[in-house]
Amino acid sequence: MAKSATIQAENREIARRKLVSYRAQCDIYKQLLKIVESAESRLMSVTALYDEMRSGGVARDAMADQIITLESQIERLNKLIDEQAAALDEVLWLINSLLPEHPTMVSVLCKRYLEPTYEPTFQEIADDMGLSESRVKHVHLEGLDEISKIIKVSTF
Repeated sequence: MAKSATIQAENREIARRKLVSYRAQCDIYKQLLKIVESAESRLMSVTALYDEMRSGGVARDAMADQIITLESQIERLNKLIDEQAAALDEVLWLINSLLPEHPTMVSVLCKRYLEPTYEPTFQEIADDMGLSESRVKHVHLEGLDEISKIIKVSTF
């Protein structure tokens, strides 16, 4: 029995970590978008300067190298953004896969994990949903159990 409880606790922790990662992934995603926006702005400026240069030579070649480097960096950043978007989608998919059978569970998990800047307490969730704190905690644990099962059968 103790071994079973330990395994259940470990599985819940794996599920919890996966859901908690959403908040950090949102931050990374936002930062990457800002970096790409800045890099694209620089690229436009450098490209405009390059186009205005009338002379050839070393300066023009150096600027062409900078343009190529910026384009390469933007391409790599866009790949990272795509990976982050996929990670965010994975967490959303995990939670949404519990619908329509477990709407209360989905609501609790969404309120607990999908707010990008704030993790509400169980009491706050209970007050918001009109449930008791103990009920919210129970539904939360059941949700982690369900997410754990999905993680085990899914290959991400």
